[in-house]
Amino acid sequence: MEIFSLKIQVAGFNHHATALSDGTGITVDTDSGPRAARTIGEAAREAREYLGPFLHDADRRKLPWGLLVSVSGVSAVYGAWPLLPGGRGSVTEELVTRIRRQYKDGSALAALENALRIIRAYTPDRRAAA
Repeated sequence: MEIFSLKIQVAGFNHHATALSDGTGITVDTDSGPRAARTIGEAAREAREYLGPFLHDADRRKLPWGLLVSVSGVSAVYGAWPLLPGGRGSVTEELVTRIRRQYKDGSALAALENALRIIRAYTPDRRAAA
């Protein structure tokens, strides 16, 4: 079962981090392979550690970027998602919209932090089953 998904595009290259639970544990699936996590908070940190350097590079080199977060049936986008004009915005769910509005179109890393706040708001930080 999918817990959350983060997808990014930086200069046309796609990367993702998707947290999955099979009832016995949490796995963060990334382009570089799976990463184990004990809690949803730890899964979010794994996703940040994997995607953060790509977004940092986008900020540093002023590359075009986009980010899509999906969790519990809601989603929000940042930057240009997909890398086409008009990709900004979020669905109209009240909480996700309120959190998304706290992001003032700026850095790619700030977008990732805002997306992680959406994940925390929609997922309890439960431990993986033993």
